[in-house]
Amino acid sequence: MDRLPALIALIAVLGGEARAATVSGRVVGFPDGEPLPGVQVLVRDPQGRSAASTTDEEGWFEALDVDPGIARIQAVPPADLNRLGAYAGDVSAFCAADTFELAADEILEGLRIELPVGGRIEGTLTGLSPGATVRAQGADTLNLSLSRTAVVDAQGRFSVTGLASWVVDGEILPGAYVVSGNDGAGGRFWHPGTWDRAAAELVPAVRGEVTVVDLQRPAGADLVGCFVDPDGAPLSAATVTVRASEGSFSGATDGAGCFGFVDLPGAELTVTVDSDGLAVTTLPAVSAAGVVDLGTVLIEPEATLQIEGAAVTQIALVPPGEEGPMLLRSVDSGVARRLPAG
Repeated sequence: MDRLPALIALIAVLGGEARAATVSGRVVGFPDGEPLPGVQVLVRDPQGRSAASTTDEEGWFEALDVDPGIARIQAVPPADLNRLGAYAGDVSAFCAADTFELAADEILEGLRIELPVGGRIEGTLTGLSPGATVRAQGADTLNLSLSRTAVVDAQGRFSVTGLASWVVDGEILPGAYVVSGNDGAGGRFWHPGTWDRAAAELVPAVRGEVTVVDLQRPAGADLVGCFVDPDGAPLSAATVTVRASEGSFSGATDGAGCFGFVDLPGAELTVTVDSDGLAVTTLPAVSAAGVVDLGTVLIEPEATLQIEGAAVTQIALVPPGEEGPMLLRSVDSGVARRLPAG
């Protein structure tokens, strides 16, 4: 018996690609049934991979090239649509969603996914640079991945929409959110008015309702100081970099070796001084409150590290008692220069 044709056929079946399925349906609002355009629909397999489609003006979608097998179907509204995302089966959690067993070439149609109206946090935020934004980040166990952002308008108003809350035994439980503002210049602060995220107060949001929040940018710190070289002479034209907890800012010392920064955002400030021939020096972090005066600081001569017998391009220096690299330096011909002594 000639088994070669049968063997070739078996290899073709085993090695061929599985034929795709198709999933189609409609996404509407709950409970109004309003068609929702621009909603992304994801047909997701157990590993999280997905085939995608987007609803048209009447809320219809069709996902093509869906891999056969078990799938969950999720609708994700755009950021400017005040609706909550949901899976087919009207649940918000992946693990609780209805599953569909899709066969090769199957056409699953007629799905209807209903998206409830989301919660809204709105208020005013004035006196900031153009481009200021407000963000609400989920802070409860079921909501950590949800983050929504709104741009502050010319009148200082904002409205963050699409915020989720939870239904347990028929009772709606508010979602908890950390609300923060970006001042448009690199500084982020938290409600009710702090640079310290740990001090932020949680804001509740309930689907279909509005929570009003007055968000206030806290005052920044003013930082001043002067530097001298090992001979006590003013260190002029040195580069001064300030790393605030909410941004990085650079400047230079004047002819007297002094510098000043105004209204720095953040709860903590770290200053680095860079001047030719001297060690690149980072000062201990200081608390950012009011006017911070570093006084006059001596910048030490540079130290040099010679590394023999190894092809080294970069080193990491770890001070005694520290857990990780504190300073990285490029190495030229085995020599690392401009290091602080120690």
